Amino acid sequence: MLEKTRLVLIDGNVDHPQQLKEGVARGTSTIILDPNQDGVEQISKILATHTNIDSVHLVSHGWSGGLQLGNSELSLDTFEQYLSQVGTWAKKLTGASLLLYGCQVALGEQGRRFLERLCQVTGANIAASSDRVGNALKGGNWHLDVSIGQIAEELAFLPPTQQAYTGVFDPIISMIADELVLVEDELTQTTLTFTLSEPPPDGGIEVSIENNQPFGLADFQLAPFPISPIPPTTTGIDRGRLGGPAGNQILQFTVIDQTATITIAIFDDPDRTPEGNITDPDGPLRNDDQGVEDSIFTLLPGAGYEVDGSANVVALTLADTRSQLGPSGPIVSLTTTPEILFESEETVLTFNFTLSEPPPEGGVSVTVTGDVAESLTQLDLLELDTVGGDFPVGDFDFSGFDFNITSQTASIIAPIFQDGIPEDPQTVNYTLVPGNGYQVDENSNISSVIFADAPPNTPPDAV
Repeated sequence: MLEKTRLVLIDGNVDHPQQLKEGVARGTSTIILDPNQDGVEQISKILATHTNIDSVHLVSHGWSGGLQLGNSELSLDTFEQYLSQVGTWAKKLTGASLLLYGCQVALGEQGRRFLERLCQVTGANIAASSDRVGNALKGGNWHLDVSIGQIAEELAFLPPTQQAYTGVFDPIISMIADELVLVEDELTQTTLTFTLSEPPPDGGIEVSIENNQPFGLADFQLAPFPISPIPPTTTGIDRGRLGGPAGNQILQFTVIDQTATITIAIFDDPDRTPEGNITDPDGPLRNDDQGVEDSIFTLLPGAGYEVDGSANVVALTLADTRSQLGPSGPIVSLTTTPEILFESEETVLTFNFTLSEPPPEGGVSVTVTGDVAESLTQLDLLELDTVGGDFPVGDFDFSGFDFNITSQTASIIAPIFQDGIPEDPQTVNYTLVPGNGYQVDENSNISSVIFADAPPNTPPDAV
């Protein structure tokens, strides 16, 4: 008689998958799914290589009516996409037991429909939970309380493993921000983005973030208009529940989509006198009383989700004015080649720019000045070309230009203009000057170029 096969498939996205693998009962084959590949495809290949399967224990993050499997999800929304693949499971699972360990997979109408569909297509007897699965201190348990068909199979994990395992199979949530420096004078905004590893359950997930500063939320415009000139905007969040407890340090809200955002602007608080009094029209003012400060938001653990430990802190820098922040952005250097341009030789001049790091999206605009008016007319601007940047814009007297750099290295290439007029050689000093969004390499920001008709000792009629 063939020995029955008991399979445990652990999604690599759950906490401590190796601990789970080592804690299964004897006589169990255990495989950890690659979190970076399609989990449904992986399961199909694994089932195809096994025979006489008695039970499959599928451990993954879950939600009402869905499972995260590798970098994909199997849910009511994706079932038709995977129908042909899941249909092949019936060859191995008809009459077998399929135990799903994801949190709240069987919860509500969505959960019931998902289990019925899975049972219909695979022919398996199915057990799942309408509750959180995992560590009891985090509100979890190991009871699969909803079943379709006859389930006599025991859990695959030994009691010591169930007690020692610290995780639960809830969605994982991360938090990032797009703008980390906020300036009061500019009313800068930042967007906090919250991403769940899978869709939230019906009704959403209650999420809290905490600021490190007492009354730290007062630094932001969180009230509706007109109290806040720039009120917060949200996507994927139950706007009616955006708020926090007394103390003005914790912000609470309900995430109702897999990706959600909150966009908030810094609050431009009243200026104060040197003595600390709020704006006094009869007294001298200083620009607020904080200068530059850190404002750090931390995503707090909560019921119904796990926190992504690698993306749970956003550190913002708050300033009253941009000048308080000092220089920022990539360091830019300037060189030119060659040193001398001759009309007789149709020499080509190249301005070379190098950044210490890749420019931000949209590029960084630098300014180059020249110490001779109309010096750019010495170049044939109709033949000008650029690499790694936009077309330069000349200043009012054509002595210098602005150049938006879009790559870490960039060039402006232009041949000398052959005007046919005898002239003395002319030296022009080009200087890369400081500006917003970049720093200047003080060791490589000035370059001299000599414009001449011809090399020395060249007969005039040869020009």
